[in-house]
Amino acid sequence: MSLLGQFSLNENKIAELYSLYAKKFPEQTSLWGGLVKDEKRHAALLAGLDERFSRESNTWHLSENASAILDYIGQYIDDCLRRANEPDFNFKEALNNALSLEQSMLEKKSFEIFSTAIAEIKEVLEKLNRETEGHRLRLLKFLEDRI
Repeated sequence: MSLLGQFSLNENKIAELYSLYAKKFPEQTSLWGGLVKDEKRHAALLAGLDERFSRESNTWHLSENASAILDYIGQYIDDCLRRANEPDFNFKEALNNALSLEQSMLEKKSFEIFSTAIAEIKEVLEKLNRETEGHRLRLLKFLEDRI
């Protein structure tokens, strides 16, 4: 699988995780539902970039640790999905996992592991980075409002 395909898959898995949280905690469906919608859109945008990447691979520069970053995030998502299905899983843990995931995406500079001179693609990656920061802030505000 290509790196952009792997990135798209991770975004779909994040949407799956947030969908599971919405089912487990229906009183917060509005929080999770908005995040699910965004993550699915992110996955679709990345899949579109993957198609373009396969045709224009000579215009891209990849961080040498790109694969490791995507693997790390993918494993974290898988761990969160497994944990969410355990009987003692609670809303606080879901919120902390989501916040950690969004923060990790930013700290690992996930949207900067691919660089290109093509303005259209750069704009998509920058938009995804801004929206991920928006997710982090939304989760923080939700947490602060509950404390």
